[in-house]
Amino acid sequence: MHNILIVARACFGHRVDIEAIGRFNASVRRWLRGLAIR
Repeated sequence: MHNILIVARACFGHRVDIEAIGRFNASVRRWLRGLAIR
């Protein structure tokens, strides 16, 4: 995962890095919520 962020940062700048982390956190929260329901 970290390699993707490094490449994205190198290609597109810091904004993409923050955006990618935000999306990743959202998906993790969704996954944890699914586990909590079970």
